[in-house]
Amino acid sequence: MGTLLAVDLGLRTGLALFRAEGRLIWYRSQHFANRAALRRGVQGILNAQGDLDSLVLEGGGAIADVWIHAAELRGIPIRQISAEDWRADLFHPKDTQGRDRSKRSADALARRVIEWSRAPRATSLRHDAAEAIGIGFWAVLERGWLQQVPSEIVALTQKTWKGISWQARPDVRAHVPAALNSVVTEQPRCYGELPMKDDFASLFAYNRWANDRVLEACRKLTPEQYAAEPYPGWSSVRSTIVHIAIVAEGWLRGIGGVNVQTVLTEEEMPTVDDAARLLEQADAHVAAFLATVTPQQMEQPVTLRRGTRSATLPPWVVLRHVVNHSTYHRGQVASKLKRFGIEQPATDLIFWAFEHIPQTG
Repeated sequence: MGTLLAVDLGLRTGLALFRAEGRLIWYRSQHFANRAALRRGVQGILNAQGDLDSLVLEGGGAIADVWIHAAELRGIPIRQISAEDWRADLFHPKDTQGRDRSKRSADALARRVIEWSRAPRATSLRHDAAEAIGIGFWAVLERGWLQQVPSEIVALTQKTWKGISWQARPDVRAHVPAALNSVVTEQPRCYGELPMKDDFASLFAYNRWANDRVLEACRKLTPEQYAAEPYPGWSSVRSTIVHIAIVAEGWLRGIGGVNVQTVLTEEEMPTVDDAARLLEQADAHVAAFLATVTPQQMEQPVTLRRGTRSATLPPWVVLRHVVNHSTYHRGQVASKLKRFGIEQPATDLIFWAFEHIPQTG
């Protein structure tokens, strides 16, 4: 049976685990003294959950990166949201006006979810644990594990689950180009049926160009700067670059049918050139895959394996994820390089296009 872990991020962390039927299994608040303790703690939390189907994080920044890195190494799907995402879907607007009212609403919802789930009752429910319960409850609704808000809870919410499907938000059609209307009108039964017509060769040519620019900027750092915290509590430039390379190479090796048993560690990749070599391997994997894949195969879900974990996804999802993931973390590298007085060149897709498409006028 699947499980979903919801996390309210912080050194004081709220945690809530839900089962596939939508009920809460356990919840708690956990305090970490510093980011080093957090990194160790996250490993233990994720290891203890066994086959976790989904990790939902509220928040971002360096603390989110710790969770994301640990989850991706384990092949756990990640959803990152803001407080506004789930509160807007679950509460009346008046119940989220002001910090105190938002806290009371989250606490009331959490206690009702605990009661409905027949989970152990809390004598003292910390706010971060209550937030995690609300995040997780939203996530099981959003995933379809629950089709509607249970009657025992509905009075605290917007009375009906408005969901996040296209049918629930028909006004989106006004903002969708005509060429994409079929995607909105013809509701896919699963993601694998959603037609994708991206030119992945161009997308990965852009990704390679952007990675090369970032690596070149990183070479301006001394070895000590590359491995150092650019700001107290931030992970190093090396940590983020290695993460980009490991995740890309692992996913792209996986869609080629390889059971990814091992991945390199940061300690095994101490230099910029080490990361560059692993990214070259990733580019070779995707080039070989794109040379033979058919449009039908691109949309057909396949099972990717990493050790004892597996994920079933159509290749187009994996390919888009790799580029999106790399783009996100390249932005982090840019911020870290600025701390060392180095300006990273622009890596926006449009600048790649300007270099490769003749401009007139």
